[in-house]
Amino acid sequence: FFEFEVAQVGLGILENEPSLIYLSANFRNYIPLSTRWNYNFYIKGRLNTLEPAPYYNQRAMGYGIDFIRGYEYYVVNGQSYAMAKNALRYNIIKPSKISFDAIPAEKFNTIPYALYADIYFDAGYAKDNRFPETNPLANSFLPGGGIGIEFVTYYNIVGRIEYSFNKFGERSEEH
Repeated sequence: FFEFEVAQVGLGILENEPSLIYLSANFRNYIPLSTRWNYNFYIKGRLNTLEPAPYYNQRAMGYGIDFIRGYEYYVVNGQSYAMAKNALRYNIIKPSKISFDAIPAEKFNTIPYALYADIYFDAGYAKDNRFPETNPLANSFLPGGGIGIEFVTYYNIVGRIEYSFNKFGERSEEH
C-alpha cells in the first residue's frame, strides 16, 4: 500500500496566518515468508515547506499510529520526520473458527480467531530547528524494539501485549 499526501494549512492572507504545505508519504507491505512466518513493514515521512512553522503545526512522532514502539510515553515534535516499523511475525494458532449451531445466522454463530507472536524493530528521526532545547528527543536517531503477542478475532478486533525497549534502556509493557 502506498499513499502520498499534499496538505495546505492556512492561506497566508491574514496577518500572522501561516501558509504551510505538508508533503507526506507512507508505504506498507506484508510479505509471507512461509505458511507460518511473515514480515511486514511501514515507512512514513513528512516534509514541511515553511520554516519556521508555528508550534501547533509541528506534530511529528507520538500521535496516532505515528510512534516508535519503546517511546510510547513520549511526543517528539518537529518540522519534518521519517520513521520505519518492522515486524517478523510467527503464526502460533492459524486463523480458525468457533461455531455455535444454536444461532441460525452465520454472521453471528461463527467467531474467527488467530494468535501471533512477533519481534519488532522501529526507528525514527524528527528534525526540529525551532524548539530543540525543549524537545530533547528531536534531531537524534530513535531506535526501539521488542516482542509481542497478538490475539486477532471478530472483525479484526485485536488484543495485544508488548514488551518494548528504547535507546535509554527504558522498558514498557503495553496491553
